Amino acid sequence: MIRKNPTESSTQSPVAEFNRVSAMLSLIDYLIAEAQQSDPMVEYFLRMARLSLLEEEQARADVEGRN
Repeated sequence: MIRKNPTESSTQSPVAEFNRVSAMLSLIDYLIAEAQQSDPMVEYFLRMARLSLLEEEQARADVEGRN
């Protein structure tokens, strides 16, 4: 689950949070590779989802002072 407000602090440890985001990115990357063979629109939306996840994680990291 992605928090709507990047200022919300996580109840998980930073390592657990990193593992969660990494797992989601890995899954999205796998789905993108599969979608490339079938439907360009699915690939597009998966790439947008991946970008949104990365931007949200970056905003949260900035708020928490990890960067």
